[in-house]
Amino acid sequence: MDELKAIDAMTANTLFFYDVKEDTIRFGGNYKHRLFAKEKYEQFLNNMDGNMLVEQDYKQAFEKVIRCASQREITSEDILMLTAEEKYELFNVKCCYLQDRGEVFGMCRNIDRIRKVDTDSLTGLLNREGIEKNIEAVLGNTTKDSKTALLMIDLDNFKQVNDTHGHLVGDQVLKDISTIITGFFGSNSTISRLGGDEFLVCVHPVMNEQLLDAIVNQLRASIEQYGAIYGVSASIGVSVASDNIAFQKLFKQADMATYAAKGDGKNKYRFYNPEMIISSYIGDRDRTVVEKYGESKEIDYLPLITTVLNINNSSISVREKIEESCKVICDFFEVDRVHANCYMPDGSRVGKSYFYSRSKTNTKNIRPHIKIRRDEFIKNYNSDGIFFCTDVKSVNEPIRSELLKMNVKSFLQVLMYTEDGEVLGCLGANAIYVRLWDQRELDTFVALAKIITKTVRELQAICVKELEETGKVEWE
Repeated sequence: MDELKAIDAMTANTLFFYDVKEDTIRFGGNYKHRLFAKEKYEQFLNNMDGNMLVEQDYKQAFEKVIRCASQREITSEDILMLTAEEKYELFNVKCCYLQDRGEVFGMCRNIDRIRKVDTDSLTGLLNREGIEKNIEAVLGNTTKDSKTALLMIDLDNFKQVNDTHGHLVGDQVLKDISTIITGFFGSNSTISRLGGDEFLVCVHPVMNEQLLDAIVNQLRASIEQYGAIYGVSASIGVSVASDNIAFQKLFKQADMATYAAKGDGKNKYRFYNPEMIISSYIGDRDRTVVEKYGESKEIDYLPLITTVLNINNSSISVREKIEESCKVICDFFEVDRVHANCYMPDGSRVGKSYFYSRSKTNTKNIRPHIKIRRDEFIKNYNSDGIFFCTDVKSVNEPIRSELLKMNVKSFLQVLMYTEDGEVLGCLGANAIYVRLWDQRELDTFVALAKIITKTVRELQAICVKELEETGKVEWE
């Protein structure tokens, strides 16, 4: 079986070969399941009007794509073709010329059915799957000079429309609001209905964030005006990316901003900022300045420091303190895993270690039988007790093998000390991507390590007690 026959057998598209000299077209593979067509047509272009395979208004487009390909151009056109169910659907027809065979090689892809799968049946907008496919490509072209914005639009009080007026009216309201949203954005945007009363808009490129701010406010006002009769408004969250960022990360940021807009009393809009990550942990948004815990006093980091301080001063268990602190730090710095551990007092090995992980590949602790000596491990740290590594292959064994198994690309670790200056343990953050840290972040991480030191000292005491009572330290 040659390469083309192999492709023909495996592809979900319909393949054809057009002989330029003979004006003959042959369909291959599973064409009978996709097209109402014969396997072979003689004098195909000369007799285009005599067959129904291509819809009348698209016959010239089909001839054009073949003619261009025969002139050594790779071309494509969207063309209505007759399916096996004997109805016309839109196919993307793409052709190229095979020099060694003297034939045009073509591929027909049913984009009508793809669009139906990716489209919300009520509004005609993309659904979540559809917009994700579009956004991934857009985010790959995102830069500081060509930003991408994601808007999440969550309708306020929509449930009462269905409860009061019925679902038919509710459906019409959703259709009308989708029309309003579409009217605010041009060809540089992709719009979807996520389901229920939530919409998502991707705008790229964003050249002027002040203009975007004004548009979002006008959109909010227009939805409020339309929905006044039903008591419906919109809370809108906006996240703006200036580099290649994963869709799920940008989506999460927009979702947090929407939650903040609703928390402000609904019918508001908010742009994402890092403080929103920990908003659920800080209650009344305590802004106490904890100056003694670090050099960094930027307002973005103060709620984080305050939150971790409150967790470690609470009455919950040592394990809960560490795991809750790790979760907040992990979410705030957007790494995959954060952990805190203690060494045994004699430095012979790591005692206990607790962590929080967002990554499926970072859900296990380092194997308990590995004895990482304190004096061997801390030689990698600088004079400030910081060890940052962007290539785990440069780390000494046995820790290197364990990190590679967890797919760790880079990490940051900060030492914690006893009152006598002995190394007590460390606070660490792992990433499965190359994660760079600026000085403000490093200062903040050092501050967090100092806050957690008291809890890690309690953890070491638990280890010592277990060793005295049972002769071993239990790893969980």
